[in-house]
Amino acid sequence: MGLSDAARLEVLELIRRELEKTLPLRNLATKEDIKLLVETMNKRFEDVNRRFEDVNKRFEDSNKRFEDVNRRFEDVNRRFEDVNKRFEDVNRRFEDINKRFEDVNKRFEDVNRRFEDVNRRFDDVNKRFEAVDRRFEELYRALRLYFTILGLLMSVFTIVVSVLIALK
Repeated sequence: MGLSDAARLEVLELIRRELEKTLPLRNLATKEDIKLLVETMNKRFEDVNRRFEDVNKRFEDSNKRFEDVNRRFEDVNRRFEDVNKRFEDVNRRFEDINKRFEDVNKRFEDVNRRFEDVNRRFDDVNKRFEAVDRRFEELYRALRLYFTILGLLMSVFTIVVSVLIALK
């Protein structure tokens, strides 16, 4: 029990009119429009793919450059580590030299104390020598006086002896 051909056509016409009311024909696309749209979209996707490939190549080049820069930084880091080790060695050497200088300074302080002690002793000896020198000067003056008096006495004795011998 199906519909007659005329009834079918009438139903189809009703559906077409209702569809036309809800969807105007100017908004509907044909197969050719869809083909053109698909071709245009394909071309645009191909262009976008080419652009992405170009961008990807640029990123790969940039990545290679960054890898080169990273290698250079690693080389520079190694060099700085070597320089840092050398500076640490130099610092240790300077610390050793500082310790040696501190030891030398302590020794010089000890030597200075000893020289001060020796200077005090020399001052004491000089004072003793000055005292002895004063005593020798006093003795020398006294001996000069005694020898002068003795010389006079001998001269007087000689004269007395000469006179006594002449008188006899």
